[in-house]
Amino acid sequence: MASLSCVAAIIALVFVKEKPEDLGQLPDGGANKDIKEQKSGTQTRRSAVHLTSEAWTSREALSGPFFWVLMFCQLGVSCGYTVFMAHGVVHLKDLGHSSDTAAWAIGLMSISGLLSKALVGTLGDRIDPRYIWAFFIVVFGVGQLLVPRADTLVLLVVIAVCIGIGFGGGVVCLAAVLSNYYGLKAFAALVGVAIAVNTIFSAITPPIAGWLHDNGYGYQGVFYVLAILCVVGTIILLIIKPPNRNFAQPFSTR
Repeated sequence: MASLSCVAAIIALVFVKEKPEDLGQLPDGGANKDIKEQKSGTQTRRSAVHLTSEAWTSREALSGPFFWVLMFCQLGVSCGYTVFMAHGVVHLKDLGHSSDTAAWAIGLMSISGLLSKALVGTLGDRIDPRYIWAFFIVVFGVGQLLVPRADTLVLLVVIAVCIGIGFGGGVVCLAAVLSNYYGLKAFAALVGVAIAVNTIFSAITPPIAGWLHDNGYGYQGVFYVLAILCVVGTIILLIIKPPNRNFAQPFSTR
């Protein structure tokens, strides 16, 4: 029996492994550590993109000024797009383009919008979508600035591309900024409010543009004002800071 016990002890020492390291493996804690390190590396790579660590509520977001500043920044784009969709063909025909050419420009706008969405998807994790959004707004503003003088085919192509890129990319960036800056809990409600606000102003602007045209003022003034709004919106997006949750709760005791 003693000899059998010795043999068993030798076998245990040779073949039984008591630690994961004996098999070249890591314990559960090591695996978790690796995952944490991977996440940390991801956060480091995405440090240029602001991602809130706060659990914002929609009420807090709507009570602070930052959300409404974002809505103002998008007004030039939203209103400009609906004005061009409502009056663009008539305006282009007034400048000497055929109905077919004017309709073709509208189609080019849609294609350009798809390209801008692809650009956001490619760069949105590397560059803060707020800055990409500012770029799209200024591009849209350039399109609005050129609309009154779009009497050549080259200018018409440039205008269609600028408006398509600016609007298509701006809508995606607006949603991305709301998600990154306020978190997923408040995202759905904030997007709903954003769409409602932009829809209201976008619905009001085309009738105003039509009234001005019918009373002899033309469309030029409307397009120039919208271009100025885009420039102002771009500047604001470049200089503002991410929202502060404590500032949105002035009477909080936290």
